[in-house]
Amino acid sequence: MVVVKKSDILKGVKKIEKVKIEALDGDEMYLRPLSQAEINEVDEIEAKAMGIFETNETAHRGRRQKPKSVVESKGKINLELQQKAQHQAKTKAIFLSLDNEKNVGEEAWSETEIEQMPHKLFEELFNHVKRLSGIELDEDDVDTFH
Repeated sequence: MVVVKKSDILKGVKKIEKVKIEALDGDEMYLRPLSQAEINEVDEIEAKAMGIFETNETAHRGRRQKPKSVVESKGKINLELQQKAQHQAKTKAIFLSLDNEKNVGEEAWSETEIEQMPHKLFEELFNHVKRLSGIELDEDDVDTFH
């Protein structure tokens, strides 16, 4: 078994990969994985639009009765804000991944330029960023929601 150095672990975020993009007829782009801090930043963008949720649990207990518990939840979601936040989060994730030493000068991307990408390319890039960053759900994860 090999002992891994901290510097080797931290270099992983700077590991730039050439990724084949089907939406570009197989042409390639340079992407890098996101750090945990960057993933949190993206998650926070999306979470801001979730609204406020309240959960209350009330336990009714009687002397001769078994304890009963009632959980009440209520919340409001503005779907328009949620959709905008989700788009902003995806844009930020793609921007951070494209922001690497291979994409400099005229090849550097702005968030505005990313928003102007064709939808198919945008979604494919986001999926690659998730895969590279290790935030993809596998079939076992999906099965737990059923």
